[in-house]
Order: sequence, then C-alpha cells, then structure tokens
Amino acid sequence: MFYRMSLKLCIIADDFTGAGDSAVQFRKNGHAPFLALQDWDSGIDLDSYDILVVSTESRFMLPQDAYETVSRVVKTCRKLGVRQFFKKIDSTIRGNVPEEIAAVMDAGDFECALVAPSAPRNGRTVVAGNCLVNGIPIGENSENSDPFTPVASAFVPGLLERQFQGAVGHIGLETVRKGAAEFRRRLQELRQEGSRVIVADAETLDDLRSVASARMDKTVLLAGASGLAEALTDDRDSISATMPRISPGELLYVVGSLTETTRIQIQDLQEKIDTISLCVSIRSMLKDEEGEFTRLLNEDSASRQDLPLLIKTFDVDGEYRKDIAYAVERGVTEKELGERVSDFLGRLVTGIFSQRQIKAVFITGGNTAAGVSRSLKVKGVELLDEILPGIPIGKFGTPYTDRPVYLISKAGGFGKRDAMTQVCKIVTGKRE
Repeated sequence: MFYRMSLKLCIIADDFTGAGDSAVQFRKNGHAPFLALQDWDSGIDLDSYDILVVSTESRFMLPQDAYETVSRVVKTCRKLGVRQFFKKIDSTIRGNVPEEIAAVMDAGDFECALVAPSAPRNGRTVVAGNCLVNGIPIGENSENSDPFTPVASAFVPGLLERQFQGAVGHIGLETVRKGAAEFRRRLQELRQEGSRVIVADAETLDDLRSVASARMDKTVLLAGASGLAEALTDDRDSISATMPRISPGELLYVVGSLTETTRIQIQDLQEKIDTISLCVSIRSMLKDEEGEFTRLLNEDSASRQDLPLLIKTFDVDGEYRKDIAYAVERGVTEKELGERVSDFLGRLVTGIFSQRQIKAVFITGGNTAAGVSRSLKVKGVELLDEILPGIPIGKFGTPYTDRPVYLISKAGGFGKRDAMTQVCKIVTGKRE
C-alpha cells in the first residue's frame, strides 16, 4: 500500500538510461522515485512518490531547443510544488550540458551550479578538470565513444565556458580531500570571485561526499552523474528490493547502443548463455521497413520460445559504421538515423510482445529505451533497485500485457564485460 507523499526533489536528465541510474540511488534510502515518461505533467498520479524523475530526451537537440525544453520542465515542476532539483548530466559530458544547466539555474532561481560528472563505480572520474574513463581522457578512449554525440575535449571547465564565459571555476582534488568544510569554504570563495558554475574533481565516492555537502546551500544547483546522486544518499539505511525470478524465455534484450563496451558484453552473453538472436539490418530497414519488420517477427515466431531473445543492430565488427555512411549518402543524418532505428526497435518490441510472454526487458542505449517505452505506451517506471552497479531495475505497466513488466536499463558505456550475462543469471535465479 502506498501512502500519500509530496514531491521533494525533481531529477532532470537528458536521456532515459541516465535518469534511471541516478534516481535509483535514492531508492536505497527508502525514497520512492518515479521515472515519468508520457503525459507526466497531467496524466499521472504522483501521490505515491516523493522524487520525480523526468527524461527530457534532449541530448540530440539543438542547444537552444534543449535549453527551452529543460526550462519548461523546471517551471512545470515548480507549479507542482518542487523546489529542489538535481541536474543529471552524462558522465562523459555528452549532449547539451552547459545549456541545460543554465536552464535549470534560470528557471529554478539558482545562483550557482556545482558540476561533478564523476561516477567512480563505472570508471568515470574527474582529475585536474579533465573527464576520464578508466583513467583515459574522453576523446582518446574509442571503447566508449559515441558516433552520434562525440566529445571533442575532456576539459570540463572549457566545455562550460561556451555558456558561462568568464564565470567558470574549478576545485581540485587536493582541496576536495581536505574535507567538506574546506570544500565549502573554497566554493564560497570562488562564488565571491564571480564564478557561477564550478567544476569539482572526484575520484572516489568519499570525494563526492565532500562535494555533496554543498547541498546545504539551497542557492546551489547540484549537477552530476550517478556518482554524485549516490553521494547524496546514506548507505547505512540502504534498502534492497526483491529481484524477480523469471524463466529464460521471458527475458528480452534490446541493444541499441553502439559502444565497444556493449559489443563486448553481447559477445560474452552469447558465448555463455544460449540465446535467440535477431539482428536488425539497418540497410534493409532503410530500403524496406515493412519487409525487415516482417522478416524479424517471422524469425522470432519460428525460434525456440524457452531461450532469452536478443535484438541487436549489428552483427559484424564495424558494420554499423558502414550503415551510418550508407544512410548519410542517402540524405539521412546521423541524428535522423538514430531516431529511425529507435522507433523501429520500439515497434519491433511491441510485435514481440504479441508473440512471447515477456516479463523482463533489458535495454541498453537511452534513445532505444525511449523508443521502446513510447511504442509500449509506458507512462512511467517505478524504480526498485540496482541489479548491478549503474544498472537499475524497475517495473512498468503496458496495455500489451495484463501484468507488470520489469525494466532493466544500462547506459551504453557502463558495466563489466559480463554485465549482460550476470543480469540473465540474476533474473533467472542461476547466478553462482
């Protein structure tokens, strides 16, 4: 039974998976976060939740459009009584980070923003202002590069300068590790010197806890990734949800991410777990979408129904880059291609639901998660727990089945080599 709650905090993210992996941190402390999707501002009863999570799907927008979208969300949330905000940003600084931070500051009446993108449990750190993935500056790490939203520079203060010229400060690791009081003293000093946005170094969760102490000042907007969200919680009160137990044939993987990390995870899954694999041909989809849709549904219908189903968009190493080039040659931009693929995957999943009894969906890639949720007419996701670090699990309702469905989501560059394999073992009760 749920008791009537009032919204205490709104987390605003620019994509689906990022929204989930940050918001679920608050669930560990007994909060009730709800990831709102369609018609969230009018068509959803929010009385059972105290944290509202909104994915603006603005990562691929033009900067000004992203600013206006985020600004509208903040203004709507303020009408709902929300006064506390957390701006979720990508841990590798993809998207319209400066513009979206500015939008929350302007619409939410914040005087300053404290930016800490680190997510130590997933190898994301900030040292000397530079964003690193497993110790390598972004832009130099091809394993986690995104062909749709590449990041040119690892230096976070420099990126923020395009929106906050001459008003960006930085607090280094040495100061962070002097403790919360010294950190806040330096933060205030930089503000007095004219800094409106301040980047904080962090390599560990303890570093981020010093950074998170700034939450006591309500004029400061906290902007960060799942690491900063985790630092805002207290592990001593941690609450764990009961994991679902389903049969292998009730598990569906939908892979839209193109990162090398995800490719390695797929390889590990297929080496260790018997799966049915459906590979979407991007070229065939562009030439004859209905034909490709029918082909894939027929393949599934003729396959074993007692094995996990894996839907992916590449089969041969590097093939997706040829598909991108093929699309661009025909006047389809990379952004448009991403949207078409996400919509196609969503539609395909809806078709799969009519042929299989699906109880759990694993999705990697924020655009893919958004496309699938739209097709399944999901209004929102009740977040439950982390099934693995950076991989939240929740549940949602859809008119395509009469029972709740579990959703497991993962950002493309997150997780160990065997992350997808371990998810299968956990939900089917076969983890060693």
